[in-house]
Amino acid sequence: MSARVSSRAKVRCCVWQTTDCLRISNSSRTSFPDASLDFFGDGETPDQRRTGDQMIALADRIGLASAVRFRGPVGVDVLAKEFADFDIALQTSVSAGQVEGVPNAILEAMATALPVVATHHGGIPEAVLHERTGLLVQEHDHEGLGRALARLAGDRELRIRYGIAGRKWIEQKFDSIRQSDRLADRVREMVKAYASLGGPERETGWRL
Repeated sequence: MSARVSSRAKVRCCVWQTTDCLRISNSSRTSFPDASLDFFGDGETPDQRRTGDQMIALADRIGLASAVRFRGPVGVDVLAKEFADFDIALQTSVSAGQVEGVPNAILEAMATALPVVATHHGGIPEAVLHERTGLLVQEHDHEGLGRALARLAGDRELRIRYGIAGRKWIEQKFDSIRQSDRLADRVREMVKAYASLGGPERETGWRL
């Protein structure tokens, strides 16, 4: 989702899972009358697609239809260009029978130096470091989510600082080549440790 606010910041939410984004936007319209939202994706499961339909209906019901765009699925290359036009990435994942790892949408946004507001869910805190690369709130904490968005929307310098730190964090911890190198180093360490074991110890180590 992207939202344009009075400070000309924009907020992007890349998930369909909850209606939190719309409810927060509706409650924030007094403070941010210029807000607009862009949702990307169409849901991978029937439940997610039903949630998407519910969100479209909710946007109309609470008077946000003119301020919300449901963009549907967008290619990675196109999305990368879209990210360049926004200021905040928003991911409101919640526990609903399954727990996510680190959503690719967050990694892609952070790679383009977007600060992130997200829920404290699954593997998200591995990427979004609270008060360093973005802000984390508890699931379904509408007031906390609203405060986090308002804080970043009104502070351009903070957005830039979190965005730069997020880009560096992605390069350090989530770069595929570096991850492969770390995995290879770990395997070599394990092979070396195994080779140093005696016969009985090797058999025990193998079972472990």
